[in-house]
Amino acid sequence: MIPTKQFFTNPFVKVGGFKALTYGLLALAGTSFTAWFWQTRFDGVLDIHFGRQFAYHIYLLDLVVSYLSITAILFLAGLFFSKSRIRLVDVAGTTALARAPLILAPLANTFSHSQLISDYMIGMMSGEEASQPGFMQSFLFALSVLIVLTITIYVIVLTYKAFSVSTNLKGNKAIIIFIISMLIAEVISKIMIHNFVHPII
Repeated sequence: MIPTKQFFTNPFVKVGGFKALTYGLLALAGTSFTAWFWQTRFDGVLDIHFGRQFAYHIYLLDLVVSYLSITAILFLAGLFFSKSRIRLVDVAGTTALARAPLILAPLANTFSHSQLISDYMIGMMSGEEASQPGFMQSFLFALSVLIVLTITIYVIVLTYKAFSVSTNLKGNKAIIIFIISMLIAEVISKIMIHNFVHPII
């Protein structure tokens, strides 16, 4: 049994390998459905965008490309910088599990008023008239942004913990390697999605 605090902050000391991979992939599948239902694209390792409705496979491909990008880069970073024996299943499993909280992010789109805010901002920039959002609509939009930002930061922290445990890298060295790896994975995921997912929308 994992203590409650550890379950939310660093479950990877107890859950790893194929068990983490199974739970993580189930969460990824669940996230693809919440993303499709609430029109939320995870079109990059660090990207969450509300928008118009697409076919289900677009949301799934976004998630798969992002997950494979960060997993591949973290695994290579572990192989290159760690003196320990690195197993792909450990990196893949813990990374997948670390992204499980993303399943909740699309729920914020139920009250985000993102389309209204977007239309208003585009109208302001183009000089066209647009309906100005009210206080409550603006407040709910800000709240949805805060929720998404909080979930994103939480996932980043969990992903670092997953990386540290699965590669046995710690301290400032691990943090620097992780940050650089995340940035590289973000760029790769955006390029892959732009070239292989966008053309089939």
